Amino acid sequence: MSSFFVVNKAWRKSTMTRTYKEVINEMNRAYN
Repeated sequence: MSSFFVVNKAWRKSTMTRTYKEVINEMNRAYN
């Protein structure tokens, strides 16, 4: 059970990081 929470937390963190990078890329595209 605890391992599931650890995996879920890591997955959520990687997903948020990917989304953040995509937002930065979109902003760079808009400014350029």
